[in-house]
Amino acid sequence: MKLIHSFIFLLLTLCLSCSKSDLQVGRGMQYAALLHLDQGEGYVQAEVVNPWNAQEILARYILVPKGAELPANLPQGTLLRTPLERTVSQSSLHAALAIELGAAGKICALADTAFVVSPAVRQLLQTGNIQSVGSSMQPDKERLTALQADAILVSPYEGANVSANLPTRTPVVLCADYMETSALGRAEWMKFYGLLWGESDVADSLFDAVETEYLALCQKAQQATKRPRLICDTKEGASWPTPGGNSYLGQLFADAGADYIFAHRPENGTAFLSLEEVIAHGLQSEVWLIKYGATMPITYAKLSQDFPQSREFQAYKNRNIWGCNTFHTAYYDEVPFHPERLLRDLISLLHPELLPGHEMLYYQRLSE
Repeated sequence: MKLIHSFIFLLLTLCLSCSKSDLQVGRGMQYAALLHLDQGEGYVQAEVVNPWNAQEILARYILVPKGAELPANLPQGTLLRTPLERTVSQSSLHAALAIELGAAGKICALADTAFVVSPAVRQLLQTGNIQSVGSSMQPDKERLTALQADAILVSPYEGANVSANLPTRTPVVLCADYMETSALGRAEWMKFYGLLWGESDVADSLFDAVETEYLALCQKAQQATKRPRLICDTKEGASWPTPGGNSYLGQLFADAGADYIFAHRPENGTAFLSLEEVIAHGLQSEVWLIKYGATMPITYAKLSQDFPQSREFQAYKNRNIWGCNTFHTAYYDEVPFHPERLLRDLISLLHPELLPGHEMLYYQRLSE
């Protein structure tokens, strides 16, 4: 009789646990400033903070497991039944993350496929497992409608209606991770995507590994005896786009032990500077990083030809310019969720004595 009672108690316990949501927020968000995850009874609430007005909520999503009864008194927000089985991604970045989390089959389509560098994403495009929906700015609306996606992942922009060219009945998920002000804050968004695709445990474990290595590298960089002055990128048309001082890249430079010359700029995204301002602050920079996309690598001769004033920069004179060709490296598909990889590159080029023997992943010295 005691055995029967124990069995009944165990059965009731299992039933009660099964009645609860299988969506669970793990450690919660510790670094992200623009994303809040809250555990409810039978659901998870995800709030995206407006990057351009921190007092406003840009979007609210209510995640409820598929097949589960909708809980009573759900908060207002866009309902997402998880896991999402058919996701359209505007960016190959999120497709690459899905593959890493074991959710490759849950990405059905992608925009801007001509610019995909990730070998794993390219393979899925070639086999037809991921379809193209055209340009992210002008997607093929008929094809998007025919896909019957569970959700479309898009990047929000200030003052832009990013849903204007999208099917009205398909939920739009605003991916504001690119506007985070810290590298780990941006990477931590993988927890949200893990919840969307039913891979939250994998996402939590991956972030723990990223965080551990990133913080260890920060400690390593603190051993440096000097902080070289750093300048980024180059002139494009009439302006010079460069990471703002409050951007996640701005923090990465600081964590790597650099004296970033535009750390004082308030932008948490890209700052567009005049050439005069760059020259006024940047001529004495000891290290120069140039991120570009081209079929042929930039050389000192090419840089001098396109931008004659480059010869006046100390980094040019000392041959300490490093280029990252995004046509040939998966920088944009990897770095946002793996900032530790870029941090290792940066420490190596800024303080080579701290990481002897490191093989660069993204940046290479310019050739003559």
